[in-house]
Amino acid sequence: MGGALGVGQRDVRLFNNFADGVANNNVRGFPDFPFALGAEQAVWKGASEWGTHARSSSGDLSQSQIGNGTANFDPFWQGNSNGVGGTNDNIVSAISSCGGSTLAFTETPISNGWRIRFCDNRTWADGPANIGGNTFDLQGVMAHEYGHALGLGHSTVGGATMWPSIGSGAESERSIEPDDVDGMLCVYGSLSGSRPAVTAVLVDSGAGTVTITGSNFDTGATNEVWFTNRNVTTTGSDPRVRLFNVASTGGGTSITVSIPASAGPGEIMVKNDGGSHTDLSNAFPTDLGEPLFGEVAFHNGLGGNPACFQSTSLPQLGQSFDLQVDASGHPGGAGFSGALIYAGSSSGTVIAAGELLVDLTSTSYGFLIGASSGALDVYSTFPPADPSLLGAQGTVQGFTFSLAQTVLCNAENFTVGAAF
Repeated sequence: MGGALGVGQRDVRLFNNFADGVANNNVRGFPDFPFALGAEQAVWKGASEWGTHARSSSGDLSQSQIGNGTANFDPFWQGNSNGVGGTNDNIVSAISSCGGSTLAFTETPISNGWRIRFCDNRTWADGPANIGGNTFDLQGVMAHEYGHALGLGHSTVGGATMWPSIGSGAESERSIEPDDVDGMLCVYGSLSGSRPAVTAVLVDSGAGTVTITGSNFDTGATNEVWFTNRNVTTTGSDPRVRLFNVASTGGGTSITVSIPASAGPGEIMVKNDGGSHTDLSNAFPTDLGEPLFGEVAFHNGLGGNPACFQSTSLPQLGQSFDLQVDASGHPGGAGFSGALIYAGSSSGTVIAAGELLVDLTSTSYGFLIGASSGALDVYSTFPPADPSLLGAQGTVQGFTFSLAQTVLCNAENFTVGAAF
């Protein structure tokens, strides 16, 4: 096809308008693709196959790793956009239908961007493995189409990612082959030993900083540090979060910066003072210290409620969130126990039973109740297997009950995470 993406055109975004639920039913999270589930994870993986930073194939037995490129190029994940965008906005999206046997297509100004459209009259599967025989592989076709965005045409070598066709149920396009690699080397050049490289990222959540370790950073204050944007970004805009005029230490091996408020889980890149392919590092995944697999925290407001409640597992999409109420301290013995589950958190409302720590004004709530054993009562609830609920927050509070008295226990604030 000709052409090459400029250094400022490495961003990849998704407008997730796929109509079929099969494109967004994967709720398994992986640290190498933090906080991306469903179509987001599949699209990110498909683009990352062309990069140089090897990552876990994340539940996919058909790939030993993701990131098999050996050229001076890495894509840069930028999360979600608010629309389809123009032909140089670097956004992936679905289009309601396409003619003939077309599965997807790439619109390619190339040097200043691209746009990829998936034909939604097909059924797209997000993986990560063993897609159905009547569905098409979102990750693999993304790898193929992104190859076009990089400037590559179709391959004449069977089995290559850039081979011009693929059938339903096939996952073979996910892994680039020698012919694909040769095309990348022709366009972007063999991986240079002078290119900056990120090898580790360490987040200090207390200080709000991130330390980037690697090599070949500029020793003066001429580096740029790029972050994934945590927000849904507008079409026609540059989604990258960038810090300028950053110095390194240790002879160009370490950079420490404050994490910008708009930066979120995704990737970090470092750019030297220059505009060539060899001046931009690999893209290194980071969760920026945020809880990918869920989180709970003890909550007891004013501190007057007895500590008779705890969770015994993490809250994760589609998985059992296990809870435990200790009813042994209920005056005169408990007849029932349970848990109140609300979105949001509250404290300060004191009633006869104790302090209410759930937000009774929330429209998202539920409760569990059962006959008490008089000792440890066990309950379970299942957060829906819906990728859009990743990161949802709420509060769960235990209670015990008898005809004579109700006792409110402590609570836990929770953040819903991805499944392992």
